[in-house]
Amino acid sequence: MKSLLYIVICFISLNATDAQMLSWKRILETQWGINSYAISPTNHHIYVSCCNNELFRSQDLGESYDTLTIPASSFENLAVTYDGTIIGSIFSGGLAISSDGGEQWVNKFDFSKIRNFFIDGNTVWGSYRDINEIVFSTNQGIDWITKSSPYMYSPNILAAKDSFVFVGSYNEEYFRSTDMGETWHSLEISGDGIILIDSMKTIWLESDFHLHYSTDMGLSWKQGAAIEYPSNLMFDKYNNLYHWGNFNNILTRSTDFGTTWDSIYAFFPKSVTVVDSLIFINKSNELYYHSNDLQFIPGRDLCPMAVGNKYQYFYRSSSLEYNIYDLKILEIVKDSLIDGKRYFMYDDDPALFRYDTLENILYKRDHQNIDFILSDFSLIPGSMFMQYGTSYVTALADSMIFFDKMRKSGGWKNIYTGGSSYNYYLDGLGYSCMESYYSGMGPDSHSYERLINAIIQDENGNFVFYTNGYKPVIVFDAWTVIDTAGQKSFSLFVDHEYSGISFHIGSYYEGALYTDSVWIELFYKSDSVTTATEIYQGERVPVSLTYDFIIPVDTTLLSAGYKMNYRIGARDISFVPQISYSPSNGYHEAGYSPIVNIASGEKKYSYSLQQNYPNPFNPSTRISFTIPERTFVKLSVFNILGQQITVLINEELAEGEYSRDFNAAGLGSGIYICKLETGGFSEVRKMLYLK
Repeated sequence: MKSLLYIVICFISLNATDAQMLSWKRILETQWGINSYAISPTNHHIYVSCCNNELFRSQDLGESYDTLTIPASSFENLAVTYDGTIIGSIFSGGLAISSDGGEQWVNKFDFSKIRNFFIDGNTVWGSYRDINEIVFSTNQGIDWITKSSPYMYSPNILAAKDSFVFVGSYNEEYFRSTDMGETWHSLEISGDGIILIDSMKTIWLESDFHLHYSTDMGLSWKQGAAIEYPSNLMFDKYNNLYHWGNFNNILTRSTDFGTTWDSIYAFFPKSVTVVDSLIFINKSNELYYHSNDLQFIPGRDLCPMAVGNKYQYFYRSSSLEYNIYDLKILEIVKDSLIDGKRYFMYDDDPALFRYDTLENILYKRDHQNIDFILSDFSLIPGSMFMQYGTSYVTALADSMIFFDKMRKSGGWKNIYTGGSSYNYYLDGLGYSCMESYYSGMGPDSHSYERLINAIIQDENGNFVFYTNGYKPVIVFDAWTVIDTAGQKSFSLFVDHEYSGISFHIGSYYEGALYTDSVWIELFYKSDSVTTATEIYQGERVPVSLTYDFIIPVDTTLLSAGYKMNYRIGARDISFVPQISYSPSNGYHEAGYSPIVNIASGEKKYSYSLQQNYPNPFNPSTRISFTIPERTFVKLSVFNILGQQITVLINEELAEGEYSRDFNAAGLGSGIYICKLETGGFSEVRKMLYLK
C-alpha cells in the first residue's frame, strides 16, 4: 500500500544557559494526523495509527516505517504488553489484537463498547461505555473475564498493579479492588480523573490543585506538592513525574514528586509516553522522541547576508486544472547602518532585513521603521511566535540535504483556511525552500519553491557558487546525409530540470525557460583541410521547448568530397552557465547525397524522414518522408517506453514524397517516437504532444 509518509530528521534543544539540555528528534510527520500510538516496552518498536485508517510500524526508532494492514477503521487507543501483544480499540467498536508485531489481527467485536483499556505488564484491563462492567485478560486477549460493580456507571480504568485495580466514574468518585475486580471499595477522596502508581507502589492522584499520595494502596491519603494547572500526569520507571497540557502547554518534569519542576521544552504535546529513558511526544501529526544519546548542533548561520549575494529559485504550482512554472532571482543590492545595526535590501524591495546572529532571529523593518520578527530560529519546533506583529506562526527546525550537504534549517509553518505553508532557511544559504498545500474550494493544490543556484559570500569574504549541476538535455536525431538544396532545415528539443510549459484548463502559455540559447557549430573537413567553424542560432518555437534551424550548406565543398562535421550546443541561465553538447564528445558527420534530374525531368528522392509539423502538437501533427525507389514501407508511432501506439503505413510504395497525419487524442502528454522502416533504411524522430 502506497502511503504519503514523511520521515524527517529534526533536532531541537535549548540554549546553553538553560538548566535542561534535552534534544528532540522528529521521527514521523503525517499529512492526516495521528489518532494514537504505542511503544513496545521490550524492543521499543513504534506503532502509529493515523487518521486515514493506516497503521505504521517502525523497528528502528523512526528511521524507517512499514505500513501494516489493520482489520477495520483506525484505532482510538493502542497499547503493547510486555510480551509484545498489541491491543487496539477500534473507533467503530471492538478490540483488535495482534501477537506477531501487527502482521495479523484478531477482532473481538463482542467488546464493541470498550471505552478504554490499561496495560499492567501482560494483563489487559478494559472498561465499557455506558455499562458498569470491566474486563481483563491475562493471556494475550484470548480469554476475557468480566467483572461488574453496582457502585459505578460507565467506569474508567485509571490504574492497575498486580491484583489491584483503580477505576473512576463521571462524578469524580474513585473505587479500588484488591482482588481483580471481585469486590470494590470507595476511596475516601475525590479528584480530577487521574490515578498514578509509581515504582514503589505509592498511589498518587490530583485533587484541589494538590498531589495526594497513599502508601497503603489507597486506604489513607496525605497531601503532597501543589500543582498549579492540573491536566495530564504520568510516572516513568525511575519515578520522574511528567506534566503537560497546562496553561502554556509546555512539558515539564519533576524528580522530587512535584515539589519542583523543570521545563523540557516540548511545546503543545497531545500525549506523552515514556519507555525506559526514551520520551515520546505526539503533536497531532508529528511524533518526536528524546534520548540521552541524542546530540544537537543548532544552525547558527541561517540567513547569511552580504551585498552581492544572489539567489535563483524554481517555482511550481499544480492541481488537476493547472500546472504553473516560474523562475525568480533575488539579489542583495545594498546595505545600511541604522542605530548601529546593519540592514540589507533585496533588489527594489523597499523593506530592510537584518539577521541577528546572537539572537538567531531574522527581522524585517517596515516603512514605519519598526523591526518585526520574520523568523525566530532560536525557538524549538512547535512553539509559536508573532510574525510581522499581526499573526502567529509555528517554528520549524529540520535537517535536509541541499547542494549535496546535510544542513540545519529553521523557519516557520503557517496554517490558514484550507491549507498550510512551510518556509525554510538553511545554514550557510538563507531562504531555501517553501512548500504549501491547499484543500478547500476548488481542486486541491500543491506548490513549492526551491533554491537552485546561489552566489553567497562566505566568512572569509569570498563569493561561493552553489549549484545542483543540472545541464540542458538535448533531444536530437542526427542526420548523416545532405542533399543539393543548399540549406538544411531541422528541429530539436531542449529540456532542463528547471524548465516547464505552464498549463491552465486546456491552454498552454510560457512558464519557466531555463535554456538561454541553442546553436549549431559546423565545419567542413577533407583529408587534409578543415574550414573555419560556423555558428548558427536556433529559434525557439513559442510556448514550447522546440528549436527550429535553417542553416546554409556549402554544396560545392560537399560535392568535392568534404564532410560536414557538426554538434549542437545549449547553454542555461545559471549564475555560472552550464553548457551541454550533442554529441557530448566529438562531432556528428554528414556526407553528400545529391538529388539528380533524369531525362523525364522527374525528381530523384533520397531516404529521409522529416520532423513532424507542428511540433509540439495538440492533438494532430503531419509526418512527411521520401523514398528513392519502390519498396515496402512501415511508418509507426511508439511511446517513450518503446510500446507501439499505432501503424500509419504498412505497405509497398513507389518512389516519391508522402505524408500522414497522426492524431494523439486520447493519449497522454509527452514524447512520442515516429519510426520509418524500409528494406535497408530506418530513421526515427521525436515528437512532443502537449495537451
